[in-house]
Amino acid sequence: MKKCRLVALFLALIMLASIAPLTLAEDVPTITIMMNNNGRTWDPETSNNKKIMEILGVNLDVTLVDAETMTLSFSSGDLADIVTFSNLTFSEFVDTGYLLPLDDLVEKYGENIKKPLDDFAKGCVTVNGTMYALPYENNNVKYFTTLRADWLKTLGYDLSVYPQLPDSDVYEIPLADYEKMLEDMTKKDPDGNGKDDTYGLSTYGAANDATSFMSIYGAFGGVREQYYVKDEALWAYETTDEYRNALVELNKLWNMGVIDPELFILQKDQAKANIMAGKHGSYVSWWSTAYEMIRDGMYDLQPTTEWATAVIVGPDGYKGAKDNGRITTTICITTACENPELAMQVLDKLHSEECWWLVRYGIAGEHYEVDENGKYNGTRTAEGQKLFEGMTMDTLYTLINAIDLENEANSIPPTDPIMLIRYGMLVHQFLDAPLYHDAAYGLAQPQESMDFGVDVKNCVTSYNMKFITGELEINDANWADYLEAWKNAGGSDILAAYAEAYNDKNGTDVEPAM
Repeated sequence: MKKCRLVALFLALIMLASIAPLTLAEDVPTITIMMNNNGRTWDPETSNNKKIMEILGVNLDVTLVDAETMTLSFSSGDLADIVTFSNLTFSEFVDTGYLLPLDDLVEKYGENIKKPLDDFAKGCVTVNGTMYALPYENNNVKYFTTLRADWLKTLGYDLSVYPQLPDSDVYEIPLADYEKMLEDMTKKDPDGNGKDDTYGLSTYGAANDATSFMSIYGAFGGVREQYYVKDEALWAYETTDEYRNALVELNKLWNMGVIDPELFILQKDQAKANIMAGKHGSYVSWWSTAYEMIRDGMYDLQPTTEWATAVIVGPDGYKGAKDNGRITTTICITTACENPELAMQVLDKLHSEECWWLVRYGIAGEHYEVDENGKYNGTRTAEGQKLFEGMTMDTLYTLINAIDLENEANSIPPTDPIMLIRYGMLVHQFLDAPLYHDAAYGLAQPQESMDFGVDVKNCVTSYNMKFITGELEINDANWADYLEAWKNAGGSDILAAYAEAYNDKNGTDVEPAM
């Protein structure tokens, strides 16, 4: 009997020995994640990411892709366990059948996820009564007009004469004054190099008139790519008299020679290089762009650089930028996921405060400093700053909906002078800034938009360029031709579909305007 027990024990020890060499990576499951490219890179070897995976109890295999790659992945069925989409574009993929309903999973495993999930956010990620995504919420205010304040000082401008938005350093500049600023920054050698090599107005990113000219559109009652309810009808801004008036103004600026003639073809790297080299005096940009120029070495090229931020006020008092929407990313679990319960548990653990700090700021003491109470004191360590500037610190941030934590951390002023520039831009997001709100926000994208959206956008972009550059005169006949082309491209079909969806959601009876 004893001999049998010894044999059994010996066999058990052999089995344990064969198991012992397995590493943690082989012991734990892997969750694959395909994320909409947020400008970051994924490095599983950083200490904060290792700590996150240790808490989650899984390995994370993360791939960052652009929208086109995401679409191709859904077309081929080659899907990750978890995918993220920009804004509310997840709705375009519901009919593929590849997105799992999340209601039951959230109810059972989403204790942390449910805490910030209010009715509005849940309604935005629900299609036909079923929740298919989780929201990542952010602040609505993202775009402002940025000016080379040092150039304006050289040219004799005193920005202090202009009013500012309440509790801010954002100037309200009348359009007529802005025109003059653009002209002087183009023609009066603001950098003092004796060359005719500057333009008042250009772009900060890849050619996109909706962003590049947002301040001018805003001065004429709206912004591109939004829908508005007016006089019991739903309008696409691109078909309104306000848009036509904005085009007249832009054509005027074009004829003045203050718009960079390459604006329509610049790629993002080219536009950034031009700004850093001191070629452009004004542009509409994402809140962090001006800081990023400084971070990436603009002081070495333009040591006198000083930024000012503004909104442009039109002749009828209109002003504002695009309301970027509360929900800037949506998170889905796909039918390719073999263990959706585990995927939801992973997402819920990420929503804990501990994981949020690890994702956003890293490990206390190693990546950021703390005060006497053990709280972040506004200072990143050299290692933390290196990871942050290298865009590898917070790759996973759009998987965690924690706007309160986000705003709390963002409200702490940093001690680093370069980061203080970023902080100055960041606090703009907390302002009661003038915004244009899209009536279609939160509505599921209708099939008509999927079918005709690209054709309509191409039509608008083509006519937009022709009207601004003067290839087409902005007269009644050409405007009528444009509206007819817009309708024929599918614009009226899309508008009617959005009007129907708007009425269904709000219990209204608005008609499509065209």
